[in-house]
Order: sequence, then C-alpha cells, then structure tokens
Amino acid sequence: MTARALAALSATLLTLSTPHALAETGEVRAAQQFGLSYLALMIMEDSKLVEKHARAAGLGDIKVTWAKLGGPGAMNDALLSGGLDFATGGVPSLIALWSKTRGTGNEVRGVGALNSMPVNLVGLPGS
Repeated sequence: MTARALAALSATLLTLSTPHALAETGEVRAAQQFGLSYLALMIMEDSKLVEKHARAAGLGDIKVTWAKLGGPGAMNDALLSGGLDFATGGVPSLIALWSKTRGTGNEVRGVGALNSMPVNLVGLPGS
C-alpha cells in the first residue's frame, strides 16, 4: 500500500464515522486484528499517520489509541459498547452489525476496504 493510499485511509477514518464519533473529542479509539491483512493499519499506527493528517487538516493534536482484538465478535462488541470508534473486520461481521444497529442512534456504517484477499508472499529463489 502506498503512502498516498495510507493517507487517504487516514483521512477517511477521520471524516466518515458514526454520529458518536462526530462529537468533538481529543481521542480516537481504533482496533485491528492480528495478521498480515492489517499491515496497513500497523503502518498507520507506527507512523502516527492519523495524528499527522489530523494536524494537517486543522483538527489540532489528537490522541489515537490502538487496540488489538482477536476476532470480529470482539470488534463488534467493542463498537456496540462504545469502547471503540473504528474497528476492522470482514464483510460478514459488518453486515451482521449493520443489520442489528440500523435505524438506531448507534448505527454502524462501513468505511472502506483494507485489502483484497488472498495475500501472497513470494520468496526469492534460494531463500
């Protein structure tokens, strides 16, 4: 994933969200799962890209708290309990969560795709 794509994802995370996350806050709470599929989020966390782009957008200094959760059920529970602003997961868990919260004040919406599966790792000959 290129730096431009990471910047676009960061900006999307900051601008598209649930009504709860639109309130003024000094902290964004995000989570990711384990595995190579979440490498883009690991880079965002390590490079502090959300903080950087928030400052560039005139939002000031914000704190981003990253959690690692072990599956879509934990992500959904954390979102529903108000413990997270952004979570990562696949389409099936998003559809289940969306259908349970549709029409409520706590409605969950999808932001965008992280990657396209399968992820292939190609080694060099002789390695």
